[in-house]
Amino acid sequence: MKRLAALACLLAPATIPIAARAAPPISVASACEAAIAAAERRAQTAPGLLHAIGLVESGRADPRSGTRRPWPWTISAEGIGTFYPTKAEAITAVQALQARGVTSVDVGCMQVNLQYHPAAFRSLEDAFEPGVNATYAARFLQSLYARLGAWPAAASAYHSFTPGLGAQYAKLIAAVWSGAPVPVVEQPNGTEIVRFPGGGEMRMFRSAGDQGRGRVFGVLD
Repeated sequence: MKRLAALACLLAPATIPIAARAAPPISVASACEAAIAAAERRAQTAPGLLHAIGLVESGRADPRSGTRRPWPWTISAEGIGTFYPTKAEAITAVQALQARGVTSVDVGCMQVNLQYHPAAFRSLEDAFEPGVNATYAARFLQSLYARLGAWPAAASAYHSFTPGLGAQYAKLIAAVWSGAPVPVVEQPNGTEIVRFPGGGEMRMFRSAGDQGRGRVFGVLD
């Protein structure tokens, strides 16, 4: 994902995350869905668009039903995203990354980048609070719409101002926004690939470790 450092409020889309441990009940993800819906209403963004972005940014599949929902305790850094089972573990993981000098970390339901949004949250506790995270993302999306004048353009810029990358992402978001599932293709070796609607690979998933410990993802743009 390409970012413009000059845009202090630019939200960095995430790499898709990995499951850090055996998954807790997927119902935890309903916190993101409720927070996103409320944030959309307050910011008056296009209905459902923020949720579609959340599904692409932090969507996690229910191991029983396969339904994907945004996951609140998601972090992405150094090309790998991770689903953590608790907020406390997600916060600890971010602190560990920061302690060794990693500054570009995407967090929460909407994967807000802490380096490019240094004033977004008062604390990591706030950053992983679904309502706070979604509210910031909704305000950011609304600011992009005000600047660009169209929701597809705002969705594109949410990902990147680089034309090719942003346009492909916008097509993916548009498809999910219209009700299509996030296009994940399972590979024979156990990896999963998220594909752009027009072709090409956006994100890769692979199982990592045993006992459900991980799914590693890399951005393929």
